[in-house]
Amino acid sequence: MNCKAVLFDFDGTLADTMDAHFMAWKLAFQSHKVTIKKLDYFPLEGMGLNDIAKIIGDKYGLNNLDLENLVKEKERNFRSGVKPSLYNGAEAFIDHLKSKSILIGIVSAAFLKSLKSKVRDGFLEKFDTIITADIVRNPKPHPEPYTLALKDLNVGAAIRTEKYSDFGSTTNGKLFAKYDISPQLTLRGSVNTGYRAPSLAQQG
Repeated sequence: MNCKAVLFDFDGTLADTMDAHFMAWKLAFQSHKVTIKKLDYFPLEGMGLNDIAKIIGDKYGLNNLDLENLVKEKERNFRSGVKPSLYNGAEAFIDHLKSKSILIGIVSAAFLKSLKSKVRDGFLEKFDTIITADIVRNPKPHPEPYTLALKDLNVGAAIRTEKYSDFGSTTNGKLFAKYDISPQLTLRGSVNTGYRAPSLAQQG
């Protein structure tokens, strides 16, 4: 397979940020006298921030919630929290892709300011494009951030979007790869971005 480019999510893919994002949301909702649980947030990770705020707010009966201000509060909480670590081997893999002249990008539902606050200086410069929620009209899981990243990289792809009546839409796909690292070692793998809407039991 001739791999031209790889697009990464940041949260939960390159860096262990899930708990940090949850705590930021939890603090934001506590100002509305609501204590959320991890199960309220984790199934929604990767969706747009306003969508996450609305879904959780609706679940707890927060009518007329100011989504924009709640998201800003959540992002302030996240930036002021503990800096998460990159997953072991993530940066080495990125460097390996760069050494093979493979284009790489980040497509994130986070804001660029928050992304920059959580990595060391110079890390984001490794990427050929970075698409965040604050530079697109329709953030993830809408196809727009992905198509913009592919346009920046001059790469084409087919993307499938699925809609859920209660939980919005999600962009899904599967990537299969075989990569010859050396004559003795071949890396095979697959990445599936499929999303399953929470069950009734999870919603309760």
